[in-house]
Amino acid sequence: MLFTIRLKRLSLCLLATMLCSMPVLAQTDDQNDAQPSAQPASKSTQVDINTANEAQLSQLSQVGKKKAQEIIRHRELNGPFKTVEDLVKVKGIGQNTLEKNRGRLLAGQ
Repeated sequence: MLFTIRLKRLSLCLLATMLCSMPVLAQTDDQNDAQPSAQPASKSTQVDINTANEAQLSQLSQVGKKKAQEIIRHRELNGPFKTVEDLVKVKGIGQNTLEKNRGRLLAGQ
């Protein structure tokens, strides 16, 4: 009986060691559903809020798939954004999100 318990503990330790040493390949829902962008994503890439697709908008800080869709929907219903500041008119986008991304945002025509 004692041998069986020790064998189970040893097996669990070996399994835990194996799992901890394996590389983690996680993919979020945003990555699964994102459309490939024309440019490689980068934290320093400028994003034109009037022409960016869902994948490009999702690269912004605090902007996931749903907020990117809201930006596109707002743009389609109301026309192009006149300024970057107009982004706060989109449901779910606040001043904090705007400030975190301000250096990367453009409102081109």
